[in-house]
Amino acid sequence: MDPTTESEPELGEVSEEATSKEAPVTPAIVLTRYASRYGVRNRGVFKNTGKSGLRPLELKAYPEEEKRQRAKELLETGCLENENVKPTHFDQSVPIHSMYQQTRWMTSTIPMDNGLAGSWDVKSNEEIWIVLQPSLRLAL
Repeated sequence: MDPTTESEPELGEVSEEATSKEAPVTPAIVLTRYASRYGVRNRGVFKNTGKSGLRPLELKAYPEEEKRQRAKELLETGCLENENVKPTHFDQSVPIHSMYQQTRWMTSTIPMDNGLAGSWDVKSNEEIWIVLQPSLRLAL
């Protein structure tokens, strides 16, 4: 066949050249537990790894002495709880942003566990609303 008279395949058609070539065989990628559940991240260092990217690539085990030293540093710098810590009470004058107002939450029918009555419904369960308020006051 003359290359000058050869026509391009129509949209949706497969050229003879494409069908005559064998497709390369790619090895099956085994998905991790997280990738099976949340999906595969196929970019950057995760490309073709079968990993979700939601967990570190490698978990490093620290020696016991290093763990103790890190904990000691956290205590010394006041990062961990100590006897001088006092609970924070948010002033009721700190407003809750209008986006987080109790009336704007969706209704939930998810039941509470551990013998608690009601559902996880911010609109109708006053206990849930009271517990959420300090966090919502921070979210300005």
